[in-house]
Amino acid sequence: MADVTFYSQFLEGATLTGADYGSTLPNLLDRNPNHLWTGVATGTSQYIEVNFGSARAVNAVVIDNHNLATVLGGGTVVIQSSTDGITFTQQASMNVPSSATLIIVFPSVSAQYWQIVLNNSAGFTTAPQIGNVSMGASIVLSQPYDSQSEHGEQFATEARRSINGTPYGSQPYAGIETWKWKWTAISTADQMNFLNLSHNVRGMLRAFYMTDADGTTTRLVLLTTDLLQLQRRAHSLYDSRDIELRAFLTDTIALT
Repeated sequence: MADVTFYSQFLEGATLTGADYGSTLPNLLDRNPNHLWTGVATGTSQYIEVNFGSARAVNAVVIDNHNLATVLGGGTVVIQSSTDGITFTQQASMNVPSSATLIIVFPSVSAQYWQIVLNNSAGFTTAPQIGNVSMGASIVLSQPYDSQSEHGEQFATEARRSINGTPYGSQPYAGIETWKWKWTAISTADQMNFLNLSHNVRGMLRAFYMTDADGTTTRLVLLTTDLLQLQRRAHSLYDSRDIELRAFLTDTIALT
C-alpha cells in the first residue's frame, strides 16, 4: 500500500514562455484542467518554460488532461531545470503510456527556471494540449493510510459547484468522493503536513492533486476545511474534528 501524496504547488505567479498556439499559455495558471494550453503541430520538439521569479524546490511534476500519449507517438516528456535561464539540465524523462494523469517524480532540485519539453522524433502532426500542471515539492503523509482515516463516496442530492464553477446536482450515481482524517489521531508530522498543504492552497480556495493509497488513482481535490480552522486545531489538544478532502467524480451530471 502506497503513501497518500499531495501535489499542491502550481504555476500561478510564474511567467510562461514557449510553444503557444492562440495565446493559450495563460490557461495553465488557474488550476482549471478544462482550460487548455495548445502547442504547435510542427517540428520534432517544443517546450513550455516556467520562470518562478526565484528558486523553487521541485521533486514532482503533474500533467493532467492531456493528449500526449497520442501526439508524441512514443516520444518523451523531459523535465529540465536552470538557475540562469540559459543552461538547462535534464532532471527526468518519461514516455507517456496513456491519457491518465501523468506524475513525474525525481530527486528534489531548487531552480528558478524549468522546462517541460515534448519530443516526437517523427514530427508533430497534431498540436499537444495540456489542461493543468503542478510543479513543486510533494507532501507525503507519514503514517499508514488505514490509520484513523476514512474514504467514501456520497450522493449529490443538492446543487453544488465544482472546482471550475460548474453547477452540479442530484444524479443516480455517487458524485462526490471524500477522504477524512481526524486531527487529534494523526501524528505531529502529518499535522504539519496538513498545515503546509493548507498554506499552499490558501485554505480551501485552490484545488490540488492527491494520489490515493493504491499509488495510481489521482484526483483533483479541494480541502473543505479552511486554513483558519486548521490553525486553531494546531493549538487545541482536544479538538477532534475532521480534515476533509473532496473530489467530484466524472459521472456527476451537470445541471442545465
